[in-house]
Amino acid sequence: MTVAAVMTYDSLVNDIQTYLERTDQQTLDKIPQFIMLAEQIIASEIKFLGNLSVVTGSIDNSEHNIP
Repeated sequence: MTVAAVMTYDSLVNDIQTYLERTDQQTLDKIPQFIMLAEQIIASEIKFLGNLSVVTGSIDNSEHNIP
């Protein structure tokens, strides 16, 4: 069994700062924008996946004289 990780917005920002290994304020100030853009991409992909439907079937080639 796996334990669910608890993440807050502040811990996410901190994790990104650590991952980037950058200390310049110009980069650190853009972290909220990075998060917002990632949220938009994820939301659009989820919306797209939610609208997909799988169709299954078969084609009988004998009716159309297809070899």
